[in-house]
Amino acid sequence: MSALTGTGPIEVIIVLIGAVISALLVGFLAGLLSFKVKDRWCPHCGTTTSELARQQPGHAR
Repeated sequence: MSALTGTGPIEVIIVLIGAVISALLVGFLAGLLSFKVKDRWCPHCGTTTSELARQQPGHAR
């Protein structure tokens, strides 16, 4: 016999919704932990850090 024997459509929908929410949560947390916005802009002047690398060494960092 199958493990799904006796389960109704409501139970299947609830399990699918739980799986989707879990996958979204894991993806959100992975993106949140790997995203580094603070390294893109200078906290003093707002210039992007790629532009700062090309500027004079006298920039206040």
